[in-house]
Amino acid sequence: MSSRAVYHQIAKHGFVAGLSPAWLWRLAACGELIERPSGFRLFDDGDPAYAFWLVRSGVVALDLPGITYGHVRIDRLGPDSVLGWSWLVPPYRFALGAVVAEPMRAVEIRASGARKLLEEDPGVKAEFMTRYVGVLGKRLVAVRRRQALSSFGGEDLTKVPYATADRQ
Repeated sequence: MSSRAVYHQIAKHGFVAGLSPAWLWRLAACGELIERPSGFRLFDDGDPAYAFWLVRSGVVALDLPGITYGHVRIDRLGPDSVLGWSWLVPPYRFALGAVVAEPMRAVEIRASGARKLLEEDPGVKAEFMTRYVGVLGKRLVAVRRRQALSSFGGEDLTKVPYATADRQ
């Protein structure tokens, strides 16, 4: 897939809205357009954090290993979300698992290339970190609300609505 096609998809994504076109072209060189079917496991808790994803369509379920077996779903991400933050901080290992819940189309960005770009431009690095902190804060609050609903109302956590975008 050409960098041009990747650039055009990155440029449409809310997470990177407002970043300079020149920087987005450089980021596009680290990425590829992907499609994954329902049930495809992107990564497990503890795996090396080799990439992050700008989700274009579909749904991804975040999970943790269950105490006795399987996985416990803790959140769901929809279109225009960003998936993966563990690539930003050592030891560069995923802190959750992720499985495609509904067929997903995304831009997969190689972590090594993205880290290099951020190190070369401290201003963009600061902006990226600010955006990630905002996303993670919103997700933490959403998970806490769903836990409260589950605790007090007996709701199934996998049925409670999720945020569809990570826009700032």
